[in-house]
Amino acid sequence: MRPGSITEIAGRLRRDSRAVKRDIDDLLNAGLVSIAEKPSLGHGRQKEVRAVADQVLTAVFA
Repeated sequence: MRPGSITEIAGRLRRDSRAVKRDIDDLLNAGLVSIAEKPSLGHGRQKEVRAVADQVLTAVFA
């Protein structure tokens, strides 16, 4: 996924930004995303969410 603000990501996913924020908090705690503050034209600073890896592999054990 492309990096972006929580609002931008929520718009791309067509989800409520509060729900996306909760999901991003979980991903941040798991070490799967990083958040950096960047200058934003006319808006002060903006938090940019970025994936830590290009891909994540998961496995299901039965």
